[in-house]
Amino acid sequence: MARRWFTSALCALALLAPGSLGAASAAEGGRTSLRVMTRNLYLGADLAPVLAATSPQGLVAAVTAVWANVRATDFPERAEALADEIADSDPHLVGVQEAVLWRSQTPAGPGSATHVE
Repeated sequence: MARRWFTSALCALALLAPGSLGAASAAEGGRTSLRVMTRNLYLGADLAPVLAATSPQGLVAAVTAVWANVRATDFPERAEALADEIADSDPHLVGVQEAVLWRSQTPAGPGSATHVE
């Protein structure tokens, strides 16, 4: 549900932004370009080993390896650099790919995990 809302909001923004830029441009008598930036955030690991696991032990080993790789990519550090890049570029619209939310739960149990990594 949240993903659908986000996608709808992003599409609406993309449709509205050129119109508002055109109105501002016409009022100023000049031409304004729409500055768009897109970045792949990289989810932090290749998930193929998890999907290829054929046993419970193999699944645990694959998830452990994937999670170690996610932690090693240090998203908070990368996010800070990305924020600086966005601020320097001053785009009107930023698109992102592979934006993920990692959640964990210990011990494992029923229901959705609530601890966000």
